[in-house]
Amino acid sequence: MTSPPDRELQQWADTWQQESEPQTGPDAIRAYVGRRSRLLTMWVSSEIVICVAVLGFLFLRTMTKMDPVEQLAMGLLALIAVGSLLFTVWNWRHALRASADTTSAFLALSIDRVRRLRRAIRFGWGILAAELLVLGPWIWYRLYGGQQPPTADAERFAWGLLVGITALALLFLIAVQRWVFRETQILDELRRELGSDLDFLKDA
Repeated sequence: MTSPPDRELQQWADTWQQESEPQTGPDAIRAYVGRRSRLLTMWVSSEIVICVAVLGFLFLRTMTKMDPVEQLAMGLLALIAVGSLLFTVWNWRHALRASADTTSAFLALSIDRVRRLRRAIRFGWGILAAELLVLGPWIWYRLYGGQQPPTADAERFAWGLLVGITALALLFLIAVQRWVFRETQILDELRRELGSDLDFLKDA
């Protein structure tokens, strides 16, 4: 029985190898690249919108809180958000509107985007670690830094929220990492299937 990745690989290979038929091959390739470009554009746009919203919230928190520890925590989180925004813009520059009309150009573009995704994942792990280094001490300070001990409900909510957010971020990063690994395997297989004329892409 043919596995789903094998079927998908065969479908992609069949489409790309139609390059010898100009009326359909390049059109099919451009259509696929266009769909992938729209998906990446939505993803990057969502990241930018989220970062801007978080920055606005953190700015308001910093301006309305007189506690220096609170201001420090919000300021550090704002720096993390700014760094994430700048990295996103830099990482995906010139990659979202790119297109291809030949098999080799399509494969080169796909490999480049997978490389950028790998870089984004590595950066995402760093962002998650940096946020935990700020949020953990900040929550501890909010709970135990005052004169009154926190209630059990407040403790459960604060630490539970941190654990929940961290778990969602971990699941997202792992899911994207697995998808990128699978995409890399498919592209490597396609590169082998399409022959030695694409050897120049081996180091891409």
